[in-house]
Amino acid sequence: AKKTSMGTQSKKDPHSRGGEKKSIITLVDSATTHSMCDRNEAKAAGVSVDKSQSHEFRVASGPGFNSDGVTEGQIPFDLKEMDEKGTMSLKTHCEVAEMGGIGGDDQAKNLISVAETLVLGMGLDVVFYADRKPDGSRVWGACIIDVDRGTMSRINLTEDLLPALDRVGGAPQKYWSQPLTFDQLADRYARAAKNRRKRLGIKSSQHNSRSQGAESDDEEHEEYQDAEESGPSDLDTWMEHGWRQVNKNQRPRTYKRDIVYDRKSVHNLLHTPAEENAKALKHPEVVYQSDDGTMKDGTHLTAEDCTYGNCSVCKQVRPVAPTKRSGTVNTAYKCVECFDKDTQLVYASTGKRE
Repeated sequence: AKKTSMGTQSKKDPHSRGGEKKSIITLVDSATTHSMCDRNEAKAAGVSVDKSQSHEFRVASGPGFNSDGVTEGQIPFDLKEMDEKGTMSLKTHCEVAEMGGIGGDDQAKNLISVAETLVLGMGLDVVFYADRKPDGSRVWGACIIDVDRGTMSRINLTEDLLPALDRVGGAPQKYWSQPLTFDQLADRYARAAKNRRKRLGIKSSQHNSRSQGAESDDEEHEEYQDAEESGPSDLDTWMEHGWRQVNKNQRPRTYKRDIVYDRKSVHNLLHTPAEENAKALKHPEVVYQSDDGTMKDGTHLTAEDCTYGNCSVCKQVRPVAPTKRSGTVNTAYKCVECFDKDTQLVYASTGKRE
């Protein structure tokens, strides 16, 4: 079905469709799965309906209904731009149904989908917020933003507090949106980022709230950075030029520390027999301090250096019970040093150690 084929453009000196006729109220709906227009809207646009594309819809309350079909052409929604230099023209295919227009255009309603049509379909930003004024009052400031063209259009509120497009030729709504400018919006979310860093204890580098550069907080970007071996997803690509940008001077996630091992720390590293510990740490950068204070590197480490006494951890997780193989009793365990003396004597008397 031809449901979503959209684009935005600018028109100078716009005129409402049908002369002095008022545009039908178009609600900005985050719950609807499809954009839908009243029959009067399709008729006024001169767009025919493909009745073979009729669909059944369920509603939150009351009986469901069937649409007449999907428009064969696109329905235009011309919106007033904030800077009054032109018109934001949105076009999309719509489901057509009786949406109150039987009582006249002033009773009709259109629905435009936030997710499917405006955001995913047209790539627009739909922002809902209330700006706090110095006297503590709040002012509705919702808007639609076309980032590529650097323009926005208001989302006003009806008498029932339902968000609606600010259409050219549309009847004025009771609650008029007063959006912030782009620079003020940038300051608003820069303040949010600052509060977040403060809450999480993240050190911040300087940030110019008037620029379009992404934040260069090294530690903050680490939280969102995926492993390099993971291939980029569609979402990664979509957000490539947004908040996932990584500063070139980002500090490494890990830092080298000089660790000096002794008998206890060597054993606690792996909880394996002394011979295996000595092999695992046989590296020139490993530093070991013996009981008498002598320092050596890992290449000179011996099993004796790694021998450790009783270990409560190994007692819990390392013992393996004796097993019979071809009439011979064998006892196998990984860390003989970690059993108490009596246990070692009992196991030693039942067979050889592995």
